[in-house]
Amino acid sequence: MTVYPAYGGDPSPGAARGVLLSNGRKYWYQYGIMRTIVFDLDGTLVDSAPDLISTLNLVLAAEGLPSVGSDAARRMIGGGSRRMIERALIAQGRNVPGAELDRMFRIFIDHHSAHIADRSRPFPHLESMLSGSPAKDSGSPFAPTNSNGFRGACSVL
Repeated sequence: MTVYPAYGGDPSPGAARGVLLSNGRKYWYQYGIMRTIVFDLDGTLVDSAPDLISTLNLVLAAEGLPSVGSDAARRMIGGGSRRMIERALIAQGRNVPGAELDRMFRIFIDHHSAHIADRSRPFPHLESMLSGSPAKDSGSPFAPTNSNGFRGACSVL
């Protein structure tokens, strides 16, 4: 087998690098594997429910509806913010057209994006758990994520 250095056609910094392999008849690229350990924040590493519930109740108040209690609202979390709004409306006996739900969802996202980390807090012992993790010694980078993407996750951190 013959091994040739290769850049996958993109010599820019950070481009995938690998080797071009040949067995005399076929050529193929083999790239190194970069492993990144991605952690979901919402409900896994960070208790983000207080900010989600606060935003949900703000949307409901804007519609002239009563707020949802903390325990009931926690059970509505999961499946995304739009689904959480739907569950709250169903619990109050409301059925709204899709366009109205879309409007409420946009209000939710706008407010929550600006207040994503007002009350969200890491679960107890998070820092010691991450610093003592075997993954820490693997040399792989850590990255946060949540349903709001990388920027939203960084805002929470």
